[in-house]
Amino acid sequence: MWDQLKATGLNEWLSRDSGPLTIISDRGKAILAGVRRAMPEADVIFCCFHLLCNINQHCKEHRAPCLTTNGKGTCPATQPFF
Repeated sequence: MWDQLKATGLNEWLSRDSGPLTIISDRGKAILAGVRRAMPEADVIFCCFHLLCNINQHCKEHRAPCLTTNGKGTCPATQPFF
């Protein structure tokens, strides 16, 4: 997949010469492992929206109360950001 990504127009952005690279993730193990292997110099930050979705999915699977949202799919605590 890395070779396919580099074959796109994004290749110039993936170069170390283009400056810092930040990857936004939902903490998926496969994504984090791939980023560490392919782009070890990249910064990784976590997406609040996707973390909330993951937490709520976990709660549903364990029959626990879900975190509430503002009706737009975002947590009230993250509203200023979305």
